Amino acid sequence: MFGDSSGRECIPVWPHPDYAAALINDSWSDCISERLDLHKFIEKWIPGMIKDKRMVVVFPTPDEKGVVINPQRLNEDLLEELKQYE
Repeated sequence: MFGDSSGRECIPVWPHPDYAAALINDSWSDCISERLDLHKFIEKWIPGMIKDKRMVVVFPTPDEKGVVINPQRLNEDLLEELKQYE
């Protein structure tokens, strides 16, 4: 599990499985990347992260860099982006 500088648990997400695969080594060697449907992510995962008081780390890299964002903000950003495709 990833954590932010305040010690809050963060759920890692990537835009493509190849980027997730880059982290599957050493302590993460037993992990697999799994594709999630975007609408399911918005409807199920984001509310779960809000309920569990977890943050999201977007696009973490092997050198442990990524963008930490609260799930409410990610939800707003995703919904705004999806409006462009309606």
